[in-house]
Amino acid sequence: MNIKKFFEDYGYTILKLLGTHVAMSIFGLMVWLPTGNNKLIGGILGVLCVVFYFFMVNNDVAKVGSKDAVRKVRGKPAAHAAKGFIIGAVSAIPDFIICALYIIFSYYGNFYPEMAEAGIIFTFTGTLWEGIFMGMVTLTEAPQIVFACIPFVIILFAGISYILGMNNINLIPLEANPEEEERRRQAAKEKKQKNLFGKQKQKDEEEDEDELM
Repeated sequence: MNIKKFFEDYGYTILKLLGTHVAMSIFGLMVWLPTGNNKLIGGILGVLCVVFYFFMVNNDVAKVGSKDAVRKVRGKPAAHAAKGFIIGAVSAIPDFIICALYIIFSYYGNFYPEMAEAGIIFTFTGTLWEGIFMGMVTLTEAPQIVFACIPFVIILFAGISYILGMNNINLIPLEANPEEEERRRQAAKEKKQKNLFGKQKQKDEEEDEDELM
């Protein structure tokens, strides 16, 4: 994979995912903080927040998969379905770092007093950055497990969204885009013509075989 080409093609999408993550973290904290330690309400709102986050990721990534599907129909090199997971992994780099530091210092801070102060800082940072998932922390009462899963959830959301986009499925209706619709119509027409040409060619080959026999 050409790394430079990858960031040229998908760098903007990765930035959008980071922006979506920040916005959803703020939203998640605003929803979670008033619940206090209420496990039921905090858990329900946490699940809804994560579902809403998936819809937002889908809105960002499905468009990319949709465009790559059009390229494939036209016979141009198209990205593999795994590309969505790669996009998600790159966008989740801050999450890997923050979650790893949170887990390490929150755990060892209980045994080593010199790490306790740093643990408070990284707990605060992790809570701010991962506000989307704090309701899940309240629900499960297992913050270290939740934080260990967060980066992989982000990757999974991006990968699924990309695959849905490749199949022209978007959970949030796209804005009307005449140019994109025209590209899709043209790509579908080209695909149909290509299939007809292939069938005709196969038919001609069969007729030639019959004549030779």
